[in-house]
Amino acid sequence: MRTYLILILIAVIFVSCKKENDNNNITSISSVYDTIYPLSYFPAFPGSYWIYSNDDTLKIEDNYELYYYDKSYFDQAPDYDTVYLPKFKINSIFNSSSPDEKYIHVYKYEIENFSYRLLFRSIMSETLGNRFPVAENFGGHSPYAITTTVDTSMQIENNYYPKVLIVSYYTEPTDTNSHVFPYRHDYFAKNIGLIMRDHKYYQDTAFITDYTLTSYMINS
Repeated sequence: MRTYLILILIAVIFVSCKKENDNNNITSISSVYDTIYPLSYFPAFPGSYWIYSNDDTLKIEDNYELYYYDKSYFDQAPDYDTVYLPKFKINSIFNSSSPDEKYIHVYKYEIENFSYRLLFRSIMSETLGNRFPVAENFGGHSPYAITTTVDTSMQIENNYYPKVLIVSYYTEPTDTNSHVFPYRHDYFAKNIGLIMRDHKYYQDTAFITDYTLTSYMINS
């Protein structure tokens, strides 16, 4: 009987040690990859959402997703990385040129572009005057954007936003006689995200509001 009890005790200790080792292995595996957290002017935390006046909703999925990608430029040697990123369903607010894709991953102020030439495209920058591409470069001409205003305030209907930055979109001139005009503005409020977008047609004087933010929830 004593020998039987000793064997049971040894088995219990063995199982406990194995379980502890397995848990340690799971923890070490899950901690290998970095989580890329959202930034303040586009706080795309899992579970967050924004509803706009055009009846479209930008909804971040409930969990970060493991994302494996080549972060090198297309004509350079591969440089693979794996990180956890938030993602959202493609919609009219931020869409994709790829009809086969259903979700877009978010990397700070960049969103997935589904192109080997430009894997992620920027949607904004906090640096005044910073210029960044918003589409691929074909034939030497591509749309780009510039952060033209920082640290301003806005009143949109009954909503006051104390810290807003404005991103202006342009198209490269096709010849030396062309003039560069902004054709779109995106307005981002700190700790909220995109609050308004407007546009104008070539050489029109007035911008037309596309939509404004009506409600939101940041799950930070």
